[in-house]
Amino acid sequence: MRSDFEFGLLMGFLAGMATALIFPLVTQASWLKDWQTLATGGIAIFAAFITVQPARRQLKLMAVQSSIMARDSLAARLRETKTRGATLVLEVNKLLDDWRRAAPFGDHLERKIEPEWAFDAEKAVTRVRDLIRSDRLAKNDPAHLDESKVALQKCLSALSKCLRDIHFPDSADLADPARGHSDQERSELQAELDSAAEIALNLLGTRYSDVDNARIALRQAYAARVADLRRRLRAIDDLIDERSMGDREGGR
Repeated sequence: MRSDFEFGLLMGFLAGMATALIFPLVTQASWLKDWQTLATGGIAIFAAFITVQPARRQLKLMAVQSSIMARDSLAARLRETKTRGATLVLEVNKLLDDWRRAAPFGDHLERKIEPEWAFDAEKAVTRVRDLIRSDRLAKNDPAHLDESKVALQKCLSALSKCLRDIHFPDSADLADPARGHSDQERSELQAELDSAAEIALNLLGTRYSDVDNARIALRQAYAARVADLRRRLRAIDDLIDERSMGDREGGR
């Protein structure tokens, strides 16, 4: 394409030189004097046409190359989005599946929740919540995808608090003398913590369902994002094909 462009410039230069050489002859021929303006203009237009054609082909090639670069960038974004979405959803799936096997919810909700289990579960929930938070801070996602992450993050925080309220009457260790509580203060605090634990236990199934629903919404948001990126890739592919075909036809 560069050689075509240089060839066009050379041909334009030669046409211009021919004009310069022919013009004096035209002016000396008496019978051509009436046509000298038209002849000179025609030669100039022909020279300009020869010069411009390679430049137009060069611009078309640059447009195709620019589209290919944009496609490569978009394809990389698509791969990253699919990987990130699969990783986050998988983490939440694993969290919920582990809990289903432990069966502290649903028909088994009446079973006593051990404080040790609640303590470990809170740590697992907090880890997944922090993973989603870090992903949000690191990436500039579209609004609908970011909102889904925010919703899931809030549900995980609520579930984490619920689990903390369940195990805190035991993990708080109010009997520790270093706390300096009197017997009456310790008794009142223990009653408050036991009441909060009972409320949290009744909310546990709801909090679990909230996380599950937010997980589904996040998966759907990622699916919509992937579909949008694929649609944009197809549009660029069609544009590249159209420009390449036009360039081939123009070169015939």
